Amino acid sequence: MIRTILTLSMFAGAAAPAAGESLFNGKDLTGWEGDPALWRVEGGRIVGETTGEKKIGANTFLIWKGGEVGDFELTVKGRVIGKNNSGIQYRSKVLDPGKWVVGGYQMDMHPDPKYFGMLYEER
Repeated sequence: MIRTILTLSMFAGAAAPAAGESLFNGKDLTGWEGDPALWRVEGGRIVGETTGEKKIGANTFLIWKGGEVGDFELTVKGRVIGKNNSGIQYRSKVLDPGKWVVGGYQMDMHPDPKYFGMLYEER
């Protein structure tokens, strides 16, 4: 089972958030798009989850569509349960909006400490 707190991609769209403003309101996924079978808000946290019943064949993302950002500081608390991995995309481009596929920079959230935090470019 993969259980991730946050995976995101920045995407140009509406007005940019004000300095110090959070991209997540802590209540729902307003401003975000992703597969509703995988993403939800639970206890003020964004949760992405796959299970034996909810498998994915390829990477899919929760994409923030709330505007275009300039320089930003991202603060995240994340957790991966089991021997699965996830990641946080940033400064990425949407490649397939129907399947929520993005390409760009990713910070890996991997259960093996030698890979956790690794930065690379996906796709």
